[in-house]
Amino acid sequence: MNKKGMRKHRIGIAYVKEFLDQHGHSRIPPRTVVDGLDVSAWWSSVRTHLREMPEIKRADILALGALGADLRTEKQIKAERLAAEAQCRALKALKHAEHEAQQFEQARQKALRPHQAVLDAVEAFAADRLHTLVPLGATTPTGIAYGRVLDRWRENPQGLGSHLKQALEDIPYWTWTRTPPPVRPAPRPRPAPIPADITRMNRTGLRQFLPAD
Repeated sequence: MNKKGMRKHRIGIAYVKEFLDQHGHSRIPPRTVVDGLDVSAWWSSVRTHLREMPEIKRADILALGALGADLRTEKQIKAERLAAEAQCRALKALKHAEHEAQQFEQARQKALRPHQAVLDAVEAFAADRLHTLVPLGATTPTGIAYGRVLDRWRENPQGLGSHLKQALEDIPYWTWTRTPPPVRPAPRPRPAPIPADITRMNRTGLRQFLPAD
């Protein structure tokens, strides 16, 4: 071990120890020169090459570490700082996403609140009938004509808000097909008139073969 190298080592060790005692850390400012030695550059170098140093020098550096000096290399410090910054950004992004989701849910609930009774009625109908072709005359127990409301929504889906459309499509068995109007049975034919000249007895006998009223 040459004298010049040992002199630099002693200057560096002494200064780092003094700096640590005064400031409580070993982050020496750049371009700190003591007795011709750039201590900040020396301190960075010895931490980088700690494993390759002679045993005597390495013992001095490890002793500083035991006193509280940070023996991580600049590369390690930078990597850990970048990782911490990335974690901080990820946490901020997560909080932002949670805030956005909360705002979306609040807006959704506000948009659906006036229609919730109809949505609940349709969902109950679908659970019971396994389809959503609600009769046009269907009403809720409170008197809401939800069958007619549903028909208007299906007739003009473009006029519905996105939250309401999504809520409808989330109902099991939902379809945008409108409920067909009820089919009315065709009127039954009236019985053919019996000629007036047929006797009452014959008229009674013929009626058994004619459609009933």
